[in-house]
Amino acid sequence: MRMNKILTTLVLAILCTACTKKIGKDKLDLENFSLSFNVDDFYADEIAKEKTYESQIVQIYNDKKKEEDFGDDLVTMWDFFSITTDTIHIGHFYDDEKNDIVGIDYTMGSWRVNDSLAYYNKMYFEKINIMKTSDDDFIALAATNESYGVENFENLLHYITSKHGEPKITEDKFYDDYYLYSWLIDNNLVAITSTHDNKNNTLNLDLIINKGNANPDTVKKPTVNTRLFVVNKKYKDSITGQQWSGDWIYLKLK
Repeated sequence: MRMNKILTTLVLAILCTACTKKIGKDKLDLENFSLSFNVDDFYADEIAKEKTYESQIVQIYNDKKKEEDFGDDLVTMWDFFSITTDTIHIGHFYDDEKNDIVGIDYTMGSWRVNDSLAYYNKMYFEKINIMKTSDDDFIALAATNESYGVENFENLLHYITSKHGEPKITEDKFYDDYYLYSWLIDNNLVAITSTHDNKNNTLNLDLIINKGNANPDTVKKPTVNTRLFVVNKKYKDSITGQQWSGDWIYLKLK
């Protein structure tokens, strides 16, 4: 009996460890994404680093400390992903009295192209935004990939279609026409779309570090941005088409 309790405790500990993911440390398998996902834990370390960074900057700016005083504990802007959080009223953004589903939106304000924070089959994603309810229920995830061609997107579309059948296709327009391909897979809605970014309104600052000097490379290189959404099916009708900023703009079903 005692041995059974020990084994049960070990199994639970292993399962809890497996459910705890950290952005930048654990790559998310979006194809096998679990709805019992701890959003707070995922972003917690980066949020803490940013707070430390801001505190240190204030101390340095006010001449209370110098950079060298922090030693190995000094945090630079390159050491973390900037994460912002906003309270959302899904479906009623302009009416605070209506709060059918009150949630929290975690948005990455900084990321690095070619990072691999998550993947679906063979495609990687370098930016991850997540929504959760106020009582920590997972709502939806938006992952973004930036590439210099359509091959990655087409391969992903072919892979999901071959495995789960023909998608529902929604045509919409945001600056340019785009298509959203979606599937209901188990308890999730999975959707993907790609859009072209000609960089006309974006200055591409790829910092090239050379002997401590950062030189901005301002060459504008058009890209294809692939967005993959994983939505908790029970929030599908509440979330799709209800957001009007960021990557969520492209999550529309008709």
